[in-house]
Amino acid sequence: GRKLASTARHFGIQVVGLNRSGRSCDEVEKVYGADNLAGFLGSLDYVVLTLPATAQTRNFINADVLKLMKPTAVLINVGRGNSINEADLVCALSDGVIGGAVLDVFENEPLDRESPLWQLSNVYITPHTAAVSFPEDITGIFIENYKRFLRKEPLQHVVDFELGY
Repeated sequence: GRKLASTARHFGIQVVGLNRSGRSCDEVEKVYGADNLAGFLGSLDYVVLTLPATAQTRNFINADVLKLMKPTAVLINVGRGNSINEADLVCALSDGVIGGAVLDVFENEPLDRESPLWQLSNVYITPHTAAVSFPEDITGIFIENYKRFLRKEPLQHVVDFELGY
């Protein structure tokens, strides 16, 4: 999310964010806490999901949440497919609750040929390639962590198994 926000700002896009605590972060202009989802979603033209797959994020985007968005808003999901209730999304897109969706991930992959998402003119489907990792992007992290491991120092980017990411 931070990398996406930083990149968007380079293009002059006003970036706001949402996290569990509302704690600020340098890459975004304003951060909302999860307790103010309506305030966060109500003014956005684009909502980009970079959520991990956890019990708390399953069906995070559902019919009630979609109704909080502007009718012209576009939902973009490059995180995990289970963060969106696809049946609710199909209804919202068909009924004009939101303007459109760009989807790189789905509840079940590959997306079933019979999914109504294929037929909606306000949906763009990409082939799960939004966040490709290249060796040059991860080699430096591995090398730094290996050096830290040898020196018995704390590692960077450690997964918190209680949070699920």
